[in-house]
Amino acid sequence: MPFGYDPNLGFAVCVYLLLAYLKFCNQVEASLQQIIRLLALNLFAKRDLIKLIKAEPPPDQPQFVQHDQIFKIPNS
Repeated sequence: MPFGYDPNLGFAVCVYLLLAYLKFCNQVEASLQQIIRLLALNLFAKRDLIKLIKAEPPPDQPQFVQHDQIFKIPNS
């Protein structure tokens, strides 16, 4: 590996380019910074990405994962 190479930087550039392409194809007026913030806020919400970026309201409340239920072991 070359000095100063960070594999996360390549991943971040790919995600940025994919979001820019998605923004271009769907003619979204929001900036890329706004889209990235929106994705960070809705990370655990199960929603359609295009509808989320275009600010369309969800049909019902999104299902969030409760932090105390992630590692919950069912009683046998």
